[in-house]
Amino acid sequence: MLLLREDNVVAKETGAGIGDDVEVSTGSITKTYIVTAVYQSMQNMGSTIRIFHNEDTKGEVPSGVLGIQVSYNDNPDSSLLAERMKLLEQIYPYNNVYTAGGYITAMMGNITEQISGVKNLILCIVFCINILVTVLMAKSFITKEKSGIAILKAIGFKNIQLSCWQALRIVIILFISAVLSILLSIPFSKLFMTPVFRMMGAYSIEFDINVLEVYLLYPFAIFAVTSFAAFIASQGVRKIQASQASNIE
Repeated sequence: MLLLREDNVVAKETGAGIGDDVEVSTGSITKTYIVTAVYQSMQNMGSTIRIFHNEDTKGEVPSGVLGIQVSYNDNPDSSLLAERMKLLEQIYPYNNVYTAGGYITAMMGNITEQISGVKNLILCIVFCINILVTVLMAKSFITKEKSGIAILKAIGFKNIQLSCWQALRIVIILFISAVLSILLSIPFSKLFMTPVFRMMGAYSIEFDINVLEVYLLYPFAIFAVTSFAAFIASQGVRKIQASQASNIE
C-alpha cells in the first residue's frame, strides 16, 4: 500500500488517486503499489510518498535516513515512555532520542522557542506604541479643548470627572478595536499564513488557537496598559484653571 500527499507534485504528475495502482522504483527494484490514502507533509516541499510500514524493504538500499521511528503496541504512559527513551539513549549513545513532538521541534530548528521569544518582544513593542499614541492623543485633546474644560470646571465639574471623560473616549475606541481584532484574527491569519505553508507543501492548515492567551490574556493586557496610560495622560486637565474659560476664541 502507498500513501500520497493530497495535491502534491507526485499526485499531480502521476494523476494517481485512492485505489489506483502506481509503480515505484528504488534503484533497480520496481514494485506496484495501491494508493490507499492521501496526506500532506512539509518534508521535501511536500513531494513525498509513504510506503506501508509492514512492507519488506530489506533488499533495498536507502539513499539517506533522517531518523528511525519507534512505535509501541502497548500504548505506554508518559512515565513508561520516559524510561524507554532512557533505555534507547543507552543503546544508542551517539544518537539523539526524541518524542514525536521533540523530533519535529529539532527538525524545524527549535522554531517554537524562537516564536515564543518574538511573541513577547512584539507584545512589548505593542505596549510602547500604544502608550505613546495614547499619551499623544490625550494631550492633543486636552490642548484643543482647553477652554471647554475650563468652562466645565467653572460650572462645577471636578478634575476626576474630567479625567475620566477624557480617558473614556480612548477606552471606548480601544474596546471596539480589540473586538474587531479578535473577530478578524482568524480570517486574516488564514489569508496571510496559508500561502506560506502551501509553499512548504501543506495545503490544508487548521490553526490550533490558544483561546485563553489569544482572546483573553493578550487583549486584556493591552487594554489594561493602554487604559492606564490614557488615564495618566488625562491628568493634564488639572493644570487648567476655571479662570481660563474667558480665553475662548
